Amino acid sequence: MTLARKLLRANTAATDPYFANVVMLLHCDGADAGVTFTDASSYGRAITTVGNAQIDTAQSKFGGASALFDGVGDYLFAAASSDFNIFGSDFTVECFVRFNSLANAPHFLCFGSGQTNRIALYLTGNTIRLHVQVAGSGGDRITTSSVTTGVWYHVALTKVSGTYTLWLNGVSQGTSTATYPAGNLRANIGWEYFYGAGGDYLNGWLDEIRVTQGVARYTSAFTPPAAPFPDA
Repeated sequence: MTLARKLLRANTAATDPYFANVVMLLHCDGADAGVTFTDASSYGRAITTVGNAQIDTAQSKFGGASALFDGVGDYLFAAASSDFNIFGSDFTVECFVRFNSLANAPHFLCFGSGQTNRIALYLTGNTIRLHVQVAGSGGDRITTSSVTTGVWYHVALTKVSGTYTLWLNGVSQGTSTATYPAGNLRANIGWEYFYGAGGDYLNGWLDEIRVTQGVARYTSAFTPPAAPFPDA
């Protein structure tokens, strides 16, 4: 944990009442250019770094560092697990993202078991979209208002009793009740992975990536988190 993060944690003294439901938590902190990403959830799962994905101290939302992706072959992943079978129950997937480029439809969070069975948050043009493929069919479900480069955005996807909501900076961008994939899913960060070797790698930064199973943390308009996600 960086000194900046320690001081911020000391000042907030926050705890998470749903921490037991957190199945992945990446603060993306560490030394500049480091390639070790620690899962701070109780699962402590292994995070694999691919390409030039690395820790960057030049940009961060919290903690003095973030995950940097240069848009060419960079991503992180956690192996397929029943822990990521989040789509059969209520859930929350969230992160902070800062785009360096709006080109090439980059995917920054994706869960799936293959090209025909996946759910992804990605950028196309200047909007963030929720994309779903189930048994080979699907498409975009929800589209946000416009985003731009050089700005940190809090993005969250929640499910409550079959209704999915995409949130941008605490504001609902729409809902969907479409069928979503289930099973042992792989978590991909910074690239979709399942679709192929296209140019859909993130060129930008991610910080405070959290997946909560069994809990929809946001059910009405909210103020985005103002401190790192708690570790307990």
